Amino acid sequence: MKMSSVISGVLAIALAGAIPAVAPSMASAELDGPSAKAPSAKRLLVKLAAADVSARSSAQDAVARVSTRPPEALGGDWYLVRGIDDLTEARATLAASPGVRRVQVDHIRRTFGDPYYRRYQPYLRASMDIDTAWKRSSGRGVTVAVVDTGVDPNHEDLPKPLRGRDFVGGDNDASDPNGHGTFVAGVIAAKRNNGRGIAGVSRAAILPVRVLNARGFGRDSAISRGIRWAASNGADVINLSLGGGRSSRILRDAVRAATRKGALVVAASGNGGGTRPMYPAAYTQVVAVGATDLKDRMTWFTDHGAWLDVVAPGVDIASTVPRNGYAIGDGTSFSSPLVAGAAALALSDHRRWSVSKLRAALIRGAADAGPVGPDPFTGVGVIDVDGLVGGRAKSSVSTTGPTPGTTPVTGLPLGRDSVVPTSNPEGTARWFRLAVAGPTRVTVTAKMRTAKSGVRRGDIALAMYDSSFGRLDSSNNRSGAGKETVRAVVDDVIYVRVHNTRETRWPSTVKLGLDQAGASAANVQVGSALRPTLVETTPAPESYGASPSGDIALLLGSGLAANSINPSSVQLIDGETGLKMSRDVSVSGQTLTITPDSGLGAGRTYSVTLIGLRTAGGRSLDDARVGFRTVS
Repeated sequence: MKMSSVISGVLAIALAGAIPAVAPSMASAELDGPSAKAPSAKRLLVKLAAADVSARSSAQDAVARVSTRPPEALGGDWYLVRGIDDLTEARATLAASPGVRRVQVDHIRRTFGDPYYRRYQPYLRASMDIDTAWKRSSGRGVTVAVVDTGVDPNHEDLPKPLRGRDFVGGDNDASDPNGHGTFVAGVIAAKRNNGRGIAGVSRAAILPVRVLNARGFGRDSAISRGIRWAASNGADVINLSLGGGRSSRILRDAVRAATRKGALVVAASGNGGGTRPMYPAAYTQVVAVGATDLKDRMTWFTDHGAWLDVVAPGVDIASTVPRNGYAIGDGTSFSSPLVAGAAALALSDHRRWSVSKLRAALIRGAADAGPVGPDPFTGVGVIDVDGLVGGRAKSSVSTTGPTPGTTPVTGLPLGRDSVVPTSNPEGTARWFRLAVAGPTRVTVTAKMRTAKSGVRRGDIALAMYDSSFGRLDSSNNRSGAGKETVRAVVDDVIYVRVHNTRETRWPSTVKLGLDQAGASAANVQVGSALRPTLVETTPAPESYGASPSGDIALLLGSGLAANSINPSSVQLIDGETGLKMSRDVSVSGQTLTITPDSGLGAGRTYSVTLIGLRTAGGRSLDDARVGFRTVS
């Protein structure tokens, strides 16, 4: 078995004993900025108005004025315009034509891959229950389109792919000059029990669609055509292990068109570790997939947010690469095809399922992971393949237990040896409480060690509040020193908040230091109007055993502006479906009460999200989330 490694979505294939020098990159945003080493041709995408002869004639005249080449039809009334001298002037000219509905740049997107070399390990994880799932379903009869860099048609461990299409070279040869697409295809459908290589999730047919060049870059014009072509040529599931940070109408139109034709679109969330939405994953019709590590925790590199749907293994994934090779890789690029393959398993047993029903089944069958309830880090949870195809469903993946100290009122005692453990759930702040006797100068430090890799994957934000929850001091040194300090003179209770601004779990334990010294009463400080969003909640954040019959009460640090409360700013989300629930909201003083219209289910997870709320004084509050599980 020939082995190699995956770097930044470009496969460095060690077939001749040497690995090409490819600079690793953790970025997953679309690369059409000044630092991108990608094609810089001046191209625009134009959508024409409805079939109005006069308007279309006007549009054709406008195109002729800005381009030396005829436009290329892309489908859905979209056209590619090339041969442009001045992009700004051309865009303005086209937009002014009555026959043009929309003009946009032909953005560049790329593969999402692995920044590290890793040793070989099997990727079919116990958390997905693949072995038992295979006893129930095979995925036969389902076609999965790999819209990527192409697929090696002659790999020993891949089924013979269907006749595909190359939208880079403009022909029917969808072979793979990069390797990324072949890797993705192997994750989905590598042969099983053939005495060679690895095993794919399903036995689905692979439809190769090449839309990315040999370096893993591709334009929206090619990607959108590839999506439309796949949906029109028999794809039941379309995998997109690619993306970028800008939304695109032509890409969104293509996803919608594919969905209408009956194809489920699954896409990687990206590997930048940020919260900027990645497209096409962030479109509502797409199943957006993040990556988990070997312990079912969100990986530090997963792009995440409210748009993330589910997660799947994305570390030490083994698969096929061109010329009968095999490789190991990390990345959401390789989590997405695990979900696409799982969808094929489910669909082969339910051929009459609609796209919406298949999508709902994938999400409903995910096992809660990370913070309790649906969250922006793991979505509704880790894909549960065996549960999806009729096996015993998992209610949750044990990555953490109930978390104490998630609000000021439930703060932990602050001492000289207090710590924030690495098990602290993603996005969760830890609160500490200290009572002093008489005027005292209190100094608190928070320090974190650098990870073994030399990278500090945590950014400490430290804040101190007085007994009325007014902020006394805060520190967030973004120079990467790994140490923060806050201090104040107080004569009563103080609260200290420790938060990882990167929202991931701490890579190492955060240790707190405490120093106290006598001070003058004249120097005692009073906190500012900056207060925490949440002071106390019932049920508590990250708690288990909440009553399914009670209301949800949130004590806020400030009074709310009534006009900031709306269905978008106060949301109750069902962890089983990932959908918003109908609820009633009332406010009394600083207490916000949420009453579900139909009550809560027993033994289920839920989350409350507060987004864009303002105080009565007009100050914006930090967004907040409360996740909990009800008793069975």
